Amino acid sequence: MGGNIEDRIEALSPKRKQLLLLKVKEAIAIQAKNTTTSGRKRIVAYVQGSAQFSVDQLRQELHGKLPDYMVPSQFVPVAQMPVLPNGKIDRKQLLTTTTTTTKESTSHTSQSTSHTLEQQLVTIWEETLGFSPIHTNDNFFEIGGDSILSIQIIAKARKEGIVLASNALFEHQTIAELSLFAATTQTHDISVEEKLVGIWEETLGFSPIHTNDNFFEIGGDSILSIQIIAKARKEGIILESNHIFEHQTIAELSLFAKAETKEFKRELLQGIVPLSPIQQWFFEDHKNAPQYWNQGVWLDRLATFSEKQLQAVCDYMIIQHDALRSRFRFEEDRWIQDIGKPEQIFALEYVDCTGIAPEEYEQVASQHIQGVQDAFILSEGSLFKCIYFNTGVSTTNFCILIAHHLVVDAVSWQIITDDFINALQQVGTITSEPKTSSIKSWSEYLHRYADTIANDEFDFWASQIIPVGALPYDKEAIEVIEEKDITQLHFTLDKELTKELQEANQAYNTKIEELLITAFIATISTWSNQDEVAIGFERHGRETSNSALDVSKTVGWFTSYFPMKFVHTSYHDLESQIVSVKEKMRSIPNGGIGYGALRYIKNAFGAIGNPEIVFNFLGTKTTSVADHGITVSTLSENLRDLRSERHYKLEINVQIIDEQLHGTFSYGSNVHADETITQLVNDFKERIQEIGAYCNQIENGGYTPSDFSDAEISQDDLDSLLGFLE
Repeated sequence: MGGNIEDRIEALSPKRKQLLLLKVKEAIAIQAKNTTTSGRKRIVAYVQGSAQFSVDQLRQELHGKLPDYMVPSQFVPVAQMPVLPNGKIDRKQLLTTTTTTTKESTSHTSQSTSHTLEQQLVTIWEETLGFSPIHTNDNFFEIGGDSILSIQIIAKARKEGIVLASNALFEHQTIAELSLFAATTQTHDISVEEKLVGIWEETLGFSPIHTNDNFFEIGGDSILSIQIIAKARKEGIILESNHIFEHQTIAELSLFAKAETKEFKRELLQGIVPLSPIQQWFFEDHKNAPQYWNQGVWLDRLATFSEKQLQAVCDYMIIQHDALRSRFRFEEDRWIQDIGKPEQIFALEYVDCTGIAPEEYEQVASQHIQGVQDAFILSEGSLFKCIYFNTGVSTTNFCILIAHHLVVDAVSWQIITDDFINALQQVGTITSEPKTSSIKSWSEYLHRYADTIANDEFDFWASQIIPVGALPYDKEAIEVIEEKDITQLHFTLDKELTKELQEANQAYNTKIEELLITAFIATISTWSNQDEVAIGFERHGRETSNSALDVSKTVGWFTSYFPMKFVHTSYHDLESQIVSVKEKMRSIPNGGIGYGALRYIKNAFGAIGNPEIVFNFLGTKTTSVADHGITVSTLSENLRDLRSERHYKLEINVQIIDEQLHGTFSYGSNVHADETITQLVNDFKERIQEIGAYCNQIENGGYTPSDFSDAEISQDDLDSLLGFLE
């Protein structure tokens, strides 16, 4: 790449420079026939230049100018771009070019440490995403990743000694790049000697101090020795009061110093923790039976454990995860959350089933599940329970974990089950993992965030809460539906149609959720005969720009909820529908956490209602039996009191499980007829298929402003500038 070209590019304005690079990418990145070995399409860039170029440098430049998902994963040098008679690039001929990648720079890839780290990340990605092989330049989100899976990867990486920031996968979406920004725990493992040198220099007031310097000969005395012992303890180094007198050099002292164990160093959270916005929502909307609103999992094929062994595992869990010690009391017209001491929590229920016939296990389990939930008292805590059923046969033992929703969410259950199973495998010598940021730190962060929300974010949320027309009702127009009246209707798409939907994202650089929402809005708009559709969304709520907060392994209820209002303008133009939803969803500020902070912490909107519809895309999940052989399934029945309230009319949950789309419509049977919901489901499925087919038949749907959020450009200006660059 010659200097003249670089000079000409550098002379452009920032906006035109970004758009020029986009156009280069659009002109020479061929997607149609370049796929990963798993069948997923990848972006390959063909680069014309008279000299060898650095792939690393080029990739870095593109990362600074383009959205991450648009940066090519492969670069192919060509001597001359093939052109058509009109002067445009001949893409078909480019497809015949051999995709031999240029030589990567050896600044990092030649190092064995980097290769080892990359391979570790490859294994973690393959395990989490559920397929193999994955290559180091595959884009995480293009091959099926989502925000929930990113949290799982960060947590699994931490167990392997790889430290990733909470937003790392959003900023560095390939393993090749991610490995450059990952740190290993060994990197930060400062030796006792190094810590003591720093403490001595700070206390004695000069530098440098060497490990063989004698403390008293360089100015130390008995008072300074006490200060050093105190400072060392803060750094996790235990020194006895006479140690410095007996071992007067750092070299010798470090041999007798005791590093605190992880268990000792870990702060045990206790006391008052501010309620999060989602917890405040819960108490505001659930008055009838707030103590009975739970979640749970069933673990099968467990080994045989004694009650003492299981108690040790439960003790570890409630110490490791502060939220499992939460209690909630109602005082002076408000709910208060506080974290109790481990000895105040009783988590284990051990059930002897050795004299019970196998066909009766399920009935016995149901009785105990019901009994545990009936006994929950919010003010007393013990809102996490482990019910272990000893059948006397190692292949048929099973266990049920139940917790009140106030202390867990979907991400938490992945953390809990992983830690629980790991503890079972280490029973007798359970090794504690380093704790991530506490739920108290997170809740306090949200309260601080609420005080600093900018006016434009406030205006955004204020525009989303403007009421829309009510949904049609078949029966009674009931404001609050009780759990006893809730009915569910399930549906699936076959694997072929699901794959078509996944591939449809390439047309307009969309995400699966955005296409599903497009289909759903059209379905509801047609049914209600209204152009405006209001929907409530839930997110995992763990996204933050604060790199100091890491909640990837923190248990708690982090869910963020927020409303969005859509205008369905056309019943025929699919392109405008898709682009409209894509731009709307990508305009959400800060992952949506601001709405809950404004409404429930600052009470900024007063008494307002929420949309009558809740829509959740729960991401992608691959089921498999791990090496330990334990299977985990989610409990779905009898987890809420029959009097529990629901203040919305429809709830739709959609997830891709084992390459197949699964969905559930949940509704009040005293509000809507079964036939109405069946028709809605069929219409929704039909529109999903229509969008999938449409997107897969067009070669390139084009770009939209959200693809260039930094440019702050309108669609018309974007189209004009792209046309200018043709």
